[in-house]
Amino acid sequence: MRARVVIGFGVPVLVAGALLLARESGADKPEAPGFKMADLAWIAGSWGGEHDGGWIEEHWMAPNGGSMSGMSRLVIGDRTAFHEYLRIAQNKDGTIDYLAQPKGKHPPTLFRLTTLTATKAVFENPEHDDPKVIRYELKDGALVATTEGDSNGKHNVHEFAMKPSSLKK
Repeated sequence: MRARVVIGFGVPVLVAGALLLARESGADKPEAPGFKMADLAWIAGSWGGEHDGGWIEEHWMAPNGGSMSGMSRLVIGDRTAFHEYLRIAQNKDGTIDYLAQPKGKHPPTLFRLTTLTATKAVFENPEHDDPKVIRYELKDGALVATTEGDSNGKHNVHEFAMKPSSLKK
């Protein structure tokens, strides 16, 4: 459709016509960033490492059916000090979300994928307190998970370096 400007109506008609053209072309709809679940396959596997006087591990299934399922736990001594159910899922609009359920709480907290490279994925939820950012990065054969957020007026950064692992050594 073409916008017509009738002499005498001036700028309001021109603006209305431009808005109509933008609406018909779909320009008012947010663009999906073009991320693909397959590009997150490097996260899949079993990872483990020492953390907070214990052993932290994450286990991720490979991407399939538009999602990845995972779990994490921190074992200190002979007890599970923390556990979390995790999911990464692609939405119909192409966006990808990281869904975290610490201690199995429902509903999960959603973090949107904002950055993705061959070795780095960043998920963000600026409305959440702690964490606001969850980052995964491959560094020297390790999967490094970093969380950042604000709690009790303090900015917190936690880093978890995990090597490929199936059992605590």
